[in-house]
Amino acid sequence: MGNPRRGGWTKLPSGSIRAYFVGPDGKRHFRTFSVREHAPTARAQEWLRTELGFVDDLLTAGRLAEWTPPEDRAAAQRQAVAAEADRREHAPDLAAYAEAWLTRPYENRRGEMVAKRPSYIRRADSLLRLHILPALGSAKVEAITPDQVRAWWQALPLGEHRRTCDLAYGVLRSILNTAVEDGLIETSPCHVSKAGRPSEERKVRALDYGQVEAIADHMPERWRLAVLLAGWLGLRDGEIRELRRKDIDLKAKTITISRQVTRGPGGPVVTDPKTEAGIRTVAMPAPLVDEVRQHLRDYAQIGPEGLLFYAVRSGQHAPDSPWRRALAAACEAAGLPPTSWHPLRHTALTRLALAGATKRELMATAGHRDGRAADRYQALAADHAAEVLDRVSDAIEAARKKPA
Repeated sequence: MGNPRRGGWTKLPSGSIRAYFVGPDGKRHFRTFSVREHAPTARAQEWLRTELGFVDDLLTAGRLAEWTPPEDRAAAQRQAVAAEADRREHAPDLAAYAEAWLTRPYENRRGEMVAKRPSYIRRADSLLRLHILPALGSAKVEAITPDQVRAWWQALPLGEHRRTCDLAYGVLRSILNTAVEDGLIETSPCHVSKAGRPSEERKVRALDYGQVEAIADHMPERWRLAVLLAGWLGLRDGEIRELRRKDIDLKAKTITISRQVTRGPGGPVVTDPKTEAGIRTVAMPAPLVDEVRQHLRDYAQIGPEGLLFYAVRSGQHAPDSPWRRALAAACEAAGLPPTSWHPLRHTALTRLALAGATKRELMATAGHRDGRAADRYQALAADHAAEVLDRVSDAIEAARKKPA
């Protein structure tokens, strides 16, 4: 039945329906619809209409050369379905993808492919093992949904360890953003409001200069200067431990920072500073110049490449664990709460803002790439100034109430 010049259908002795049509190649193309299928005649007629309509559409558009036989298209579709099933079967889960991502170079702001810092790899690996992979590690990257991410986030100890949770969210977001770039997923499922903002959650109270010096006084003598460089000048921990004689200019009263040391899997690794802005020369206040001069005379290694701070036995960079333990012990001996090296840097930059440093001056001293951190230090300084003014007001009021 149908137009025999173009196509039609016939009923086979088995009761099945065979549809056919003559294609642009001049050949007959068949498809059989089993009697065991639902409404085989209607399905055969629909197939025939679809195939003839496909030919007519291509002919009208002048694209008849693009036509392919239906059996070829069906074979291609089966191959595509099989390939998709194979792809899904072998698609990476988050654990496998994250493992490769950890050591994968990334593109920096200048468009250069650079390796992740050992310290970042170490921290991200810890966050993955402790906070991310236990819940999401077995999930296929392409199957992770916003609801899964939200449920994972809400199950984290947000009240007790918010900063750690924010850092973990940031790692997960970075991994899934890379998956978008790789074409594994179309969009990232990380859309939790206010998650991954550790800088907004981290509250650090600045010490005063006297407290910084009290901590320095209780450090081992050969590491005393390190506390002052962090608490008075705002240098980073890794920048301090990589300082060498050639970086100090006593005549100009400056220190040049062009490298830092981080903890790698095999030990200390010397790298560029944290950002391009981290390469800088900073001026020293007069009291610090005297401290540096004495340290160079008594404790620094000899020669331009001589380290200012080092392990006595190995002569290499001051080791991380003793370095941190010494600071903790010095705080305790000074009668102050335990602190780490970053709050000392925070102290220096906050005190610099209190002294009236401009935003540009704060950025230059700190080695910050953008001004948001400098804005925070200036805001802290303004808050502190308000507290001081309140105390002055209280003192005036108290004086007025005294009998003449």
